Amino acid sequence: MSDETFAINCSTAVPEGADRGWFYLWVTWLDQLYWVAGTALGALTGMAIRVPVKGIEYIMTAMFVCIFLDRIRREKQTYTALIGLGSSILSLAIFGPDRFLIPAMVLILALLAVFQKPVSQVLERRSRYASLSESDLPERSADGTYDRAADRAVEQEIALHDGKGVQKQ
Repeated sequence: MSDETFAINCSTAVPEGADRGWFYLWVTWLDQLYWVAGTALGALTGMAIRVPVKGIEYIMTAMFVCIFLDRIRREKQTYTALIGLGSSILSLAIFGPDRFLIPAMVLILALLAVFQKPVSQVLERRSRYASLSESDLPERSADGTYDRAADRAVEQEIALHDGKGVQKQ
């Protein structure tokens, strides 16, 4: 999976009536095809035409900032994103811009291991949402997230579907 595939799969709603798995698979396959074809075309064109690229190095940083801000805006549980951001900033301050990446990744991994249970609960809820049909899902609010009351309603709907009955919270 490329960064672009991840960005598309995270920011695009699966069209109604489409199978979620097939949708993500086709996005991934097509992105890979475009990536390989674009790379080959760019390499051939780059050999034929010389274009100065000085100053273009900010693009990857800008793309990651946009993906990060979109995830923060759309998710209610932002602790995983904040763990990544905080770990990166701390590692950058301690190790400097040339050596911060590996310590940041180690710190992120350690913190996610410590907070595994809350992250697992969020992922479990998301997988439950994925198992429901689009008509069973609550309406999303204007910011693209589910509100807490709708979230509880879906949890009750899942419990009924699973034969566990409704548990009061």
